[in-house]
Parts: sequence; structure tokens; C-alpha cells
Amino acid sequence: MSRLRGEAAAAVQNRDAAAFERLFRTDSAGPHYARQYFDELFAGPVAGLSVTVVDRQALRFLVLRGESTGGSLCSSWTIQYLDGRSVLTTVPPLSDPCATSVSEQNPPFATVDVHGVAA
Repeated sequence: MSRLRGEAAAAVQNRDAAAFERLFRTDSAGPHYARQYFDELFAGPVAGLSVTVVDRQALRFLVLRGESTGGSLCSSWTIQYLDGRSVLTTVPPLSDPCATSVSEQNPPFATVDVHGVAA
């Protein structure tokens, strides 16, 4: 889990859509999913980005939180174990960790602040 979280944080910090895309199941995300997501994420000013892995109702999620001029932002992806590694899927989760505050979630495994990211 920590490897996945670290790779996701590095991809966000470096705005590296190709690296972020490699974290997903190949049959889950389309070939331009990460590029489109990053284009929207960084379309305006963003600050305070952090990547967290959380447990929620027997599932694990990678959660990206931050602040933009429009307010708080949050995206989450379900983590699956496939072929000996943790991967992300774009299949919508049944339980959305973005719908609750960080303090309400089961204790996160760890949070990685993505320093140096500003648009």
C-alpha cells in the first residue's frame, strides 16, 4: 500500500499523467484517463494536495484531497490486489470516502502531502 501511495503522490507532484495511468488496472481506465483527470485537476489553482489510503466498509481507497478556488476537492479510487500488486480501479465505489470528513473515516494508513504542487 505504501508503494502505491508513494507512486501516486510522486505522479501528482510531478504532474506525470503517464506515471499515474500505470497505477490503474489496464482494463479499468481508458488510455487517456489520467491525462484528462490531470487536465481538470490542474486547470486552476490548487493547494494542499495530499494522498491518503483509507479503509472504509471493508474496502481500501486511494484518496486525493486538496483545495481549489472553488473550495475543497476530493477524488477517490478503489484499491484492488491484482497479480501480486496493489492497483487502482475507476469502477465507482459503493462507499465514497469523499462523502465523509477525514476525521470520520477509519484511521488512514498514512497521508503523503504532495509538496510543491500549485497551479
